[in-house]
Amino acid sequence: MTSKTSLLTSHCASLRDRLQIRPSSLRSRTSARTALLLLLPVLLVAPSLPIPAQAQEISQRAIDRADSFFRPEVRGKEILGYLHLGAAYHGHRSMGVRAIEGSRDQFELVYRFFWEDDGFTDVALLCDANGYLYQLQVLDTNAVFNRPFLFARATMNVLGNTLIEVFKKDITPNQRKLAQKLVDDADAKGLLELSLWLEQHFG
Repeated sequence: MTSKTSLLTSHCASLRDRLQIRPSSLRSRTSARTALLLLLPVLLVAPSLPIPAQAQEISQRAIDRADSFFRPEVRGKEILGYLHLGAAYHGHRSMGVRAIEGSRDQFELVYRFFWEDDGFTDVALLCDANGYLYQLQVLDTNAVFNRPFLFARATMNVLGNTLIEVFKKDITPNQRKLAQKLVDDADAKGLLELSLWLEQHFG
């Protein structure tokens, strides 16, 4: 795994202690028994994700490229660091691949993230025909207090400056301006999307 990804992930993880986020504020509503049942599939090794039957023009190579990027644990921790800053990561697993309505060759990968005692959040990662991310959508979560991206908004300057520093040799002036605008607008979701795009291309 790349050192750039590791640096971004460890930096997000360290913010929990700096912000003094308490685990009790991160709990969700499902029972511990339900959480255990949901977590069991994380231990299984999934095969290559199949092309949706209704979208045979989607490239299997593109699906494999995207899934190999998003499946590793270090990527899951990075994404969760934005979704639920300070929450303990307990794995993520694929929920499948779906065709994007109105497109013949674009698709979305859906993953379920497990965090804290019984938290889960489902995320769709929309990818182009080559398997590169262009948008992230939160589909579902049982979070009550630590809503997606809520705490990350409080650390936008730190996250944005870290991103620019890590990719300073790769980022274009326009991307630097975009990163600054995302910081100014407290757009944590947009900053995560930009970070993942840069990692896919330059990580």
